[in-house]
Amino acid sequence: MHIRSKVAQGRLTATLDLQLTETGGRARVGLAGVSNELLRIGDAVYLRSNPSLRKRFARRGVHLAEGGWVRASAGSAGQLGQLLDMRRELDTLLESTKQLSKVATRTVNGHKTVVLKESGRALSTPTIYISATGTPYPVKIVKQGREHGEVTFTAWNRPVTLAAPVGALPLGALQRAGR
Repeated sequence: MHIRSKVAQGRLTATLDLQLTETGGRARVGLAGVSNELLRIGDAVYLRSNPSLRKRFARRGVHLAEGGWVRASAGSAGQLGQLLDMRRELDTLLESTKQLSKVATRTVNGHKTVVLKESGRALSTPTIYISATGTPYPVKIVKQGREHGEVTFTAWNRPVTLAAPVGALPLGALQRAGR
């Protein structure tokens, strides 16, 4: 599955480009002008170095090459590891409530959809578009309110090719080197 998201609240904008499978995935995450690239294969999570990560390690006396990768276990990677867990990410994005109601049917991105609207939320009001034919997969979520933006879902059940980056440095070794 492929998920693309751009959501804003005030001046803060977050972007997300996820390709997920049952066993892992890849992501590009942007927040406040900082971009991160992640990869998860099974229990291993890889993070490509960026200027902010390199500065963080440099303060501890550890040199991390530009564009290099750091490897950690999904458990020790915290929220980054959870981001690339397909079931957990879907649960988060499609958090169900008791206030969803069908409001229409529409064609979205070439798919006939059932439009579900949620009311009663303080931060934003999401409208969820679910495929009306075949498997009822989500097609799009549109958020309106203080938090606003759009999340699109494509490429359901299509394979995603994942390969571990060569030369990834173990996070534990980098942390020990900085002591």
